[in-house]
Amino acid sequence: MNIDGPSSVPVPSGLTHPAQSSGNIVQTATTPITVCLIEDPRLLAVADDLPAIRGRASRVSSLLRSYGITSQLQVIPAPLASVEDLNAFHSWDYLEVLQKLEADDELPDEVLDDYGLLHDCPILPKILTVCRVLGGGSIKAAQCLANGSGQVSVNWHGGWHHAQRDHAAGFCYVNDAVLAILELKKTFSHVLYLDLDIHHGDGVENAFAFTPNVFVASIHLWESGFYPGSGTAEDQGLGRGQGFSLNVPLKRGTTDERFTRTCQRLVDRILEKFQPDAIVCQLGCDGLNGDPLGGFNLTQEAYVNCVAILKRLEKPLLLLGGGGYIWTKAAITWTSVMASIMSVHLPLDIPEDDLYFLEYGPSYDRLITKSNIKDENSDLKSKSGNYGQNLIS
Repeated sequence: MNIDGPSSVPVPSGLTHPAQSSGNIVQTATTPITVCLIEDPRLLAVADDLPAIRGRASRVSSLLRSYGITSQLQVIPAPLASVEDLNAFHSWDYLEVLQKLEADDELPDEVLDDYGLLHDCPILPKILTVCRVLGGGSIKAAQCLANGSGQVSVNWHGGWHHAQRDHAAGFCYVNDAVLAILELKKTFSHVLYLDLDIHHGDGVENAFAFTPNVFVASIHLWESGFYPGSGTAEDQGLGRGQGFSLNVPLKRGTTDERFTRTCQRLVDRILEKFQPDAIVCQLGCDGLNGDPLGGFNLTQEAYVNCVAILKRLEKPLLLLGGGGYIWTKAAITWTSVMASIMSVHLPLDIPEDDLYFLEYGPSYDRLITKSNIKDENSDLKSKSGNYGQNLIS
């Protein structure tokens, strides 16, 4: 959209022109909804040490604080999940392997490979404790919705959607998203899970493939050789869960406009057959233009718009992080989302007192631009009437 004033530069939702802002002060447009943010020093330290996103958590937390957002919501520490909590989804065999590794037991590579603990998920110090911290954060986020503490609950340091019941995968050691859904299911009969990460949320889909009470939907990039290689439009659940999974595979170059339209059509289609009592959204932002593990051409506007679509359903909403491998862009995106759901406007410029201010150069603002790469979806011809493919616009 264009803002009023001398400049006609498009500004994403939740932003204000510098002439309309005042320092780091958050300008409240309306009374914000109640939001719980799961965060504490231990959770930040654990997330910061994860090899795939080393240092990202601190940058996200710092930008939220420097804009003053954190002061306007409930900040709730993440408890340490018990091994029994993790076992609600993960197998005892897998958890016992993590326990042995935490005790510094040496295991042969063949065993480690069986449990996904080579290659993209290397052994971590205190690996079981790491899983208990990450899992505990998202379980607590779910509890905040279940007990009415907040209308929206957020854990930007969760969203590890590739982990399977009995092994790690795709940088993910624990599937906190599944654990959060299981926690919500204790209170809410029907839960919708929407995955907006550029990678298909295979671990979550597999976990609930046979149930009609959890609807799992994913919008992601699909092409030969792109991880994890699943999530075709034909994958729609199994057994009693047939029809309660829905995948929308997109091509490279997907734009904000196409992504937003697709999300709206997807949600509309889901609501034709499924009425959720609560919603979980994995908001991995590796679809942002320039992300080294991505391929879409998105700005933060796409994610802000999609969360707004979910917010309008007026259901308890849990937001999780996920991918996003340019730390400053992830921080900008999730800060913009927070501003939007809280109905506040922020200065466009990055606050100069932000601990990582210099990393936002040379523009030092929150604008994420798109590139001129081709939207390959324009070549798509939907001839088969495929359920998921027809949602692409």
